Amino acid sequence: MKKYPLMLAIFMVLAFTNPALGSDYVSGSIIIQNTFTETISASYGTNTKVLNVSIQGTWVGTVTLQKRFGSTDIWRTCDTWTSNTEEWLWDATPGVQYRIGSKTGEFTSGTMLLRLTKGE
Repeated sequence: MKKYPLMLAIFMVLAFTNPALGSDYVSGSIIIQNTFTETISASYGTNTKVLNVSIQGTWVGTVTLQKRFGSTDIWRTCDTWTSNTEEWLWDATPGVQYRIGSKTGEFTSGTMLLRLTKGE
């Protein structure tokens, strides 16, 4: 009887709940599907860079950026990527929370190195 997937899932949960990450960014290494980073509240304003998305690593699948408007709202997909990228997002809506990861059925193999950083 193999126990590796359970141990891997426990490791991923611990990696994303590390309080040492601070409030300016969230990051994580995705190696299993249905895994997302902690939530980050981005800066906002007209013509303001609110969030930097960094996706690196050697992987096959789809990375999904989701947002919600408050802690009781549902997560909405706002962008997806199938290759490494580094880009800025703009949003003039206050109170938006973001997370990034891989949805169920959208991860094939490798390691996705993901980071969301607040803008200035």
